[in-house]
Amino acid sequence: MPVAIPSSFEVNSLAVKNLTLSPRLSDETLPIDIIRRISSHLADDGLLETVSNIQRCSKEVYLAVTPILYRCLEIKNKKSDLLFTVDSGSIAQQQDGSHKKKSCERESNSSRRLAALKHVRKLIIHHIPSDAISESFFKTVRSFQGESQQPIVLPKLRSVEILPNAVEQLRTWVSSSNSSTFDQNPIFLDTISQTSKINTLCITFKSVLSEHWEEYRDLTLIGQYQLLSRINSLCSSNNNNSNSLWSNSLKTLNVHNISHQLLPTLPFIENNYFFQSHIIGSNLNPIIIPTKNGKETCYLGGIDWNYRSWQIGKSIKYLFPSSLDLNKSKIKEIINLTKWNFINSKGQIKTKLIRDEDDDENGIPYKEVINTIKNQIRIGIPQELPIWQGWNDEQIENLFEKIKYFENGECENCDKSTDSIPTISSIHDIS
Repeated sequence: MPVAIPSSFEVNSLAVKNLTLSPRLSDETLPIDIIRRISSHLADDGLLETVSNIQRCSKEVYLAVTPILYRCLEIKNKKSDLLFTVDSGSIAQQQDGSHKKKSCERESNSSRRLAALKHVRKLIIHHIPSDAISESFFKTVRSFQGESQQPIVLPKLRSVEILPNAVEQLRTWVSSSNSSTFDQNPIFLDTISQTSKINTLCITFKSVLSEHWEEYRDLTLIGQYQLLSRINSLCSSNNNNSNSLWSNSLKTLNVHNISHQLLPTLPFIENNYFFQSHIIGSNLNPIIIPTKNGKETCYLGGIDWNYRSWQIGKSIKYLFPSSLDLNKSKIKEIINLTKWNFINSKGQIKTKLIRDEDDDENGIPYKEVINTIKNQIRIGIPQELPIWQGWNDEQIENLFEKIKYFENGECENCDKSTDSIPTISSIHDIS
């Protein structure tokens, strides 16, 4: 149907009322304590970029928010060299008081960075900084330390996490001079163990699909004893690290994502070992099969039960080597002050539903795993302890009282649990 269109029409604009913005409630700035509280919540939620933007608002805000922004520091590959590159001239000016600026924007980046590092409480190491950068950094800092015995770089540091890639670095590390000893550490780790007093050390191994555990073991055989020696060297006063402060401050060692690895053990502290559960699926879509699911873990392949008992026994025996002439009082001291907690020790063990004619060739009945491992440890450990060190039945019983087994658990420091899905590494990326 045709529509009639008028020959002329007029459009009248609507009257728009002028809008005025409501006045600000107050011309005063937000109180610093409120800014700190907001920043703290944002940091807890992982919104560090937002906190960093807040930090730049003013010098007063910068000083208030910096301790929050730097309380947890992550060292990653691409940024580590930049983070620890400092200008010795600017630090010298700050030390003698000649470097005075009214605005924090005009202060030296090196001086501000060094001051910010003093607020770090947790250090997460994805990548160990190079020896060249580390040596230059610590040399510069120490040159202005003077007679002070107070650690100048990380005085508030309380926990360190060494993540999988950094653990692999530590296992295979060779010094630039190619003269590194068996228990020598990279300069960065060696120095922070001498300039900080931590309570907790977390070490996390790489995780692979359970079907690849044997290949993973074969690829990492080289350097496994070297890794143990280096961890022990960081946390004890010996010839290569006689000034380690961790030897007296460390209270807890947590080792995560254990499958086949040899286990580091430290005396006079609590050693917690978190074994990896079965992981099936794919690298992009891994599926955890918790050991508490029992039947679901059967016929997935995995590690022989006696290999696990060997791992556990080795970690205990590590503190009582036959080569050392330990007297009875020293043994008693180690036993009294050391704990071994094995969490999810059934993880990745090859299991089946019931015992059959193949005996243990195709696995062990899932209901028998933990008792079989415990019994093997109970029988094997006394046979490994040399009589000339003064071991007797009472000492051995005291030792076993310090060994505990738990079905599952969560790390209080890094919140990793035995049932959480880790980042899966490709077997082709392990060397």
